[in-house]
Amino acid sequence: MSGRGTLHRFAIELEHAPTSARATLEHALMSHPSETDERFVLRALAACIEHAPGLAFGPPLCRDDEPALGRRDDHGRWALWIEFGEPQPDRLRRALSGADRMVVVTSAPSKPWLAKMREFRWPKKSRVEIIEVEQSLVRSLGAALDRQNRWRVRVDADSIECNGVTGALRRTALT
Repeated sequence: MSGRGTLHRFAIELEHAPTSARATLEHALMSHPSETDERFVLRALAACIEHAPGLAFGPPLCRDDEPALGRRDDHGRWALWIEFGEPQPDRLRRALSGADRMVVVTSAPSKPWLAKMREFRWPKKSRVEIIEVEQSLVRSLGAALDRQNRWRVRVDADSIECNGVTGALRRTALT
């Protein structure tokens, strides 16, 4: 992608088995020119995986004081802060100081990044979770990405299915 960002619209029929929720989600998301289709797809899938009332997207390029996707509690504090790809541990540590829970959604974490995450000195390490979405699913959805997207998504405890393509979900705590 180059130049200006692209606006993508999503109409998602969601079945979220872990919470027995069914929902119709409508999202208009702007991709940043430097953002890969795979990272962009992870943003849309994360809204399905972590579905709950109040979940909202931030700007395409996040600032240090707000997440790419998150949810505030009744007092305005970040109850959930979601990052994508392989963010730097320093950014996560700063964000975690103002959030109750942190989730990093990634599709193919590199071994050096995972090692760095585990070795990093986290004051609240138990609040950090890594969710790995199977890369073949992310690539398939990235290749089919359009400006208008209609997805039928089912999220289970250890898998996610989108438009008939199923991929594994692996959840890892940093503790």
